[in-house]
Amino acid sequence: MKIKSIQATGNKQTVNLTVENELHNYILANGMVSKNSHSVAYSYITYATAYLKAHYAAEFYTALLTVKSMVLDDEDDENGNENSEVTAGPKTKSKEAFMKKVSEVANECKFFGIELIAPDINHSEMEFSFKGKQIYYGFAGIKGLAHGSIQDIIRQRKNKGTYKDVWDFVESVDKRKINVGKFQVLIESGCFDRLGYDRAELLAASEPIYQYLADMKDYNAQIVKIKERDIERLENEKTGIRKKPALKMKELPIKPIVERHNKIRITLEQIVRQGDLLGVFIGGHPTNILKDKGQRLISRIQQGEQVTIAFYVREVREIKDRKGNLMAFAKIEDSSGTCEAIIFSSVYKNLIGKFEEGSIGLMQARVDSPDGAKVIANKVELLKNKIDEG
Repeated sequence: MKIKSIQATGNKQTVNLTVENELHNYILANGMVSKNSHSVAYSYITYATAYLKAHYAAEFYTALLTVKSMVLDDEDDENGNENSEVTAGPKTKSKEAFMKKVSEVANECKFFGIELIAPDINHSEMEFSFKGKQIYYGFAGIKGLAHGSIQDIIRQRKNKGTYKDVWDFVESVDKRKINVGKFQVLIESGCFDRLGYDRAELLAASEPIYQYLADMKDYNAQIVKIKERDIERLENEKTGIRKKPALKMKELPIKPIVERHNKIRITLEQIVRQGDLLGVFIGGHPTNILKDKGQRLISRIQQGEQVTIAFYVREVREIKDRKGNLMAFAKIEDSSGTCEAIIFSSVYKNLIGKFEEGSIGLMQARVDSPDGAKVIANKVELLKNKIDEG
């Protein structure tokens, strides 16, 4: 936009206001005019956002997720090495906000019939991307994955085409950028699911795979040395120079077997681990194991209702009440949304040391807010204290 002209209309007395009446027209009784530039700007943004959601939902949410995940640091130093402590995903300070936003967006996407797809080694990009009604999780949103690592994955894929299997992948990428630790992050994020690899099997084979690659590098280097020594020995034989001893060949390394499957099974623990890395549960939710227990979805509870909800604990904060007894505030979620749970000491006394991040169970509670964002627990039944206890 370019300003063509400005015309003076005189002076008017102005004042900044905070008003409670939503119908206020910003014109005071004494003729003063309050500044409404902010309200105009916000109104336009609200309208534009609503329009994009209604007509270009996939594009809008893809852009939103990308912006929220764009806290990137290039870890490559001058020598091409990487600092493993710096990652392309959200920094510590913004990680919680990013994870919360991802979860919110995932739930909104369901409403618009848009599917959020787990990272895919052959389809994901640095940022979030979409195809039709599917949004592919961007590599940059994965916790623990470096910017330089992502660039190498995409660069090799662009140069040689999609990765045919896991061996094609590990033999193509720069092992300084994709070390065994980052390879494991990719596995646990679900990046190799669509290639037919079981996550547990591939994780178990990850270190042997990298060891095999290192052994093969040494094996091939030994072949070169043997050929060079043989040539040197022949030349020394002609000149009468004392021959150096022949080099012995190393044993050929045994290639680990990594099977591919038509269908793979994803366990509860794997879903939770993927959720930790991505900030959202994709393709399943821990509370899905609690079926047919008469529970309500968190997204559908209303103020004043007595409800039973299945929950997965994201965060817990303990405090002491006025009598000095422990109570807790918790952020809980199910497959449909999140809410805050207040657990008073009378209920919490039986949960101390058991109710913690990763716990799964059922909660009988009273909904205490108009939007269903807060519940007060009457009874809590834990299925598992922590998800990794099996």
